[in-house]
Amino acid sequence: MFINAILEECHEKYFFNIIKMIICSMFLSSCSAINLSDDLINLETQSSHYEFLEKLDNWEFRSRITIQTNEDAFSGRLHWIQSNNNSYLTINGALGFGAIKIEIDNNRILLIDNNGIMTEFENPAEDIFNFYGWHIPIKSLRYWLLGIANPLVEKKISVDKNGYLSSLQQGDWLLTVSRYKRYAGKNMPFILKMNNFDTKITMVIDKWMLN
Repeated sequence: MFINAILEECHEKYFFNIIKMIICSMFLSSCSAINLSDDLINLETQSSHYEFLEKLDNWEFRSRITIQTNEDAFSGRLHWIQSNNNSYLTINGALGFGAIKIEIDNNRILLIDNNGIMTEFENPAEDIFNFYGWHIPIKSLRYWLLGIANPLVEKKISVDKNGYLSSLQQGDWLLTVSRYKRYAGKNMPFILKMNNFDTKITMVIDKWMLN
């Protein structure tokens, strides 16, 4: 009887060990399922992120900007206000020409220099180059600054490991976003570089305001 009792006790321990193994296996499988679910949530988050940016039409930021050409280099500060389809830019600091303001809408691009003289551009890229000696992707900037492509121009896009835009080729310009920073719960471009054949633009966005 003593031996039978020992065998029964061993049998019960073996049975409970089997039960524990089954429970552990179920728990690990559940963990794997949770990880897969998290991946799906991340993908959905990325989709929502880009949908948010594409619909965002009221925003503002302040940044530092450096423009380097084959002949010279300038640095200063850029304050950008976007209101629906209208853009209002103020560039000031040591850019070599004093503060200027640029107003952009669907019909025109207006430049106001530091003397208050207003000039309406018919060919913005060419006119800005003739005025200041550097190129700027003026019509695509409102999209690139958000980390998205200009929907009207053919594009080549690369994304980083988190699914955010890391580089973008449109026309003669290459945009690189090397770092993002969180503002108002959104990951927004923090350091951007834009290069074409004769102009390099670097921007560090210090503060985003999203409406």
